[in-house]
Amino acid sequence: MKLFCLGLILTGLVALAPEPFALAEGAGLDHVRSSGKLRFGSDMEGGGPYAYPDPNSPREVTGFEVELMAMLAKDLGAAPEFCHGQWEMLLQLLDLGQSDIVVNGYEWTEPRARDYLATRPYYVYQLQLMVPRGSPIHTWDDLKRPRPGGGRWTVGALAGSAADTFTTLEGGKNVRAIQFSGSTDAMTAVQNGQYDATLQDVPAAQFYLDRFTGLELAGPPQSHGYYVIYTRANDRALRDALDQGLARLIARGDLRRLYEKYGI
Repeated sequence: MKLFCLGLILTGLVALAPEPFALAEGAGLDHVRSSGKLRFGSDMEGGGPYAYPDPNSPREVTGFEVELMAMLAKDLGAAPEFCHGQWEMLLQLLDLGQSDIVVNGYEWTEPRARDYLATRPYYVYQLQLMVPRGSPIHTWDDLKRPRPGGGRWTVGALAGSAADTFTTLEGGKNVRAIQFSGSTDAMTAVQNGQYDATLQDVPAAQFYLDRFTGLELAGPPQSHGYYVIYTRANDRALRDALDQGLARLIARGDLRRLYEKYGI
């Protein structure tokens, strides 16, 4: 899939952004069908296996969510349009009307559900600890013990993600959570010895493990939650149409085959 649009929000400039985009009830679905495009907000930087540059054609984007969006767009009689933005800013792109939906390993959370409509879950995720090879950290429980040499263990995670929340809430007094704007940024910093570990969603940890040869998985996955697609709060018709599309993909086995293709 080719990269068609770019999100315009940049960190530090959000205060200058226009007012949130407003559509009449149901107009989002009408817009998708009349324009023939389903614009989905996603971040391809360090975005595997969700959305990432196609290694065979770097000007194009691929990934399991990219293929999922192609299926759902076809179900709506539209073509998928990938709209790139920073992961933590994607819902603001949605507010501004720069995308119709957000799908990028976005977890269902109560705060998000208060401000946006969420589809039925399309994936159950868990969290995986990654550490440098030879690390004294073998499981999450090791982080509950004092760090040799003093200080606190440092664990990096994608800012605003479930991994970030889990690290902050479950890390305890011996862990300091470090926020990153990209998953691979956290992996790079840990591999370089700047921090002790990184907590990632299992699909991302598995996808990048052979690319970060200085890292290894530590212990079994932790916690669990659900990936959903978000629409604006007044786009109930679009949300419902996506739900129906997901139900058809599940019933036909298409969703399972897609996940098997990507090994997730």
